[in-house]
Amino acid sequence: MEMRKKIVYVLTALASASAITYLLSRRKLRARLAGQSQVIQTSVGPVEYVDVGNGPVAVHVHGMLGGYDHWKWCEFLVNAGYRVIVPSRPGYLRTPLSSGRTPAEQAELLAGLLDLLGIEQVVLYAYSQGGTSSLEFACAYPQRCSGLILFSALTQPQPELSKVLPYMRFFMSQDFLLWLLKPVMLSLLMAQAKKALSKEVQQDKDQMAGLREIFEAFFQASLRGPGLINDISNTVSWPGLPLERLVTPALIIQGGKDIFVKTEESCLAAQKIPGARFLLLEDAGHEALVTCVDRIRPEILDFLKANTPAL
Repeated sequence: MEMRKKIVYVLTALASASAITYLLSRRKLRARLAGQSQVIQTSVGPVEYVDVGNGPVAVHVHGMLGGYDHWKWCEFLVNAGYRVIVPSRPGYLRTPLSSGRTPAEQAELLAGLLDLLGIEQVVLYAYSQGGTSSLEFACAYPQRCSGLILFSALTQPQPELSKVLPYMRFFMSQDFLLWLLKPVMLSLLMAQAKKALSKEVQQDKDQMAGLREIFEAFFQASLRGPGLINDISNTVSWPGLPLERLVTPALIIQGGKDIFVKTEESCLAAQKIPGARFLLLEDAGHEALVTCVDRIRPEILDFLKANTPAL
């Protein structure tokens, strides 16, 4: 009986310590993220964003589990003399879902943000799920979108993702559980990702740290979960757009080993969008945004030079 009491005491102490550590780490994370961005009230709702650099404007539209903090994957644009704006899409970090649930509403939110910042025309640099709202923006505001870069971006509905929605809804409601499982699950995710990476990339500490940071967002359910669930729902319900009607110059970049966005879909989008250029990174996966910066930099900068309006 005495031993049982000791076990209960130890387990209770461990649980209490874990809960306290969890609360402190989450508070620290929230404070750090909130201290690096700003929130502005648009005509359709509040939006969090970061505004970095000076020059012609490029807007990065992040993918699933993203946020304004993904601006670091566009730092090469800042170094090249561009002003980079990265909003947190609805449901991510401090932008509420009420500011825009559908891709069309998110395009309207972006237009509202640009209005407040006094920006007339931009190039959109969309990644993954950011492709849907970027296409909506290019269609609804062609005069404001001077160029469209689609990087491993969704360009058509994905009804098969409806199968994963129940599982994601469960996990994204378990912030504490995900925090506890993070060490093990993160190691598994990194190990799986490495299988598709070259030895050179695996040995690059900066690239592997960036990839690790991308995966860590999955374990921030309370901060990014609502956006993830909404994104998956949108990939199922979004009807898509008649891409052949786009009048915006487009550059489509796709990883040949991408398991989330099919290569054939990006290739088809490039065929439909008038004058679009298609760049295939044959040995890259969905993580190419982080691991292939050196390879994509010249292509993106050339595209921006040709399509950004002069100040």
